[in-house]
Amino acid sequence: QDYTGAGTMTVMGEGTVAMCAPVPATRDHKGQALAVNDQVDLSKQDKYTFSKVFGPATAQKDLYKATAEPLVQGLIEGQNGLIFAYGPTNSGKTFTIEGGKDESAGILPRSLATLFESLAVNTKQAGEDLNVWVSYMEIYNE
Repeated sequence: QDYTGAGTMTVMGEGTVAMCAPVPATRDHKGQALAVNDQVDLSKQDKYTFSKVFGPATAQKDLYKATAEPLVQGLIEGQNGLIFAYGPTNSGKTFTIEGGKDESAGILPRSLATLFESLAVNTKQAGEDLNVWVSYMEIYNE
């Protein structure tokens, strides 16, 4: 199933994605027509296998529960965690991490809500104060 409309990313199955370079432009910077082979040959794509591939219809809540929530539970138990979003421009990385309001909230606000709700309950019971360090970095056009 092609989710990009340009044949650059194709979900091959529940855990496999195939990627290839986008189809080149049909005109140069002067407007001259270019000879272009616009057929995407799936056999020439790079195929990547993941434990799970989420399609564009996946709800933010479902993505969070399947990916980040187990990491947050590990943080609460004293482990370190990392979420790394990578992909081409305009593929939804920032929206996945930050999200929007309410039901469209992304991984970051959901993670922080889970973390601080758990800390509020646990520190109130134990009478302790805790320090929490969170780092967030976005690299653009590296």
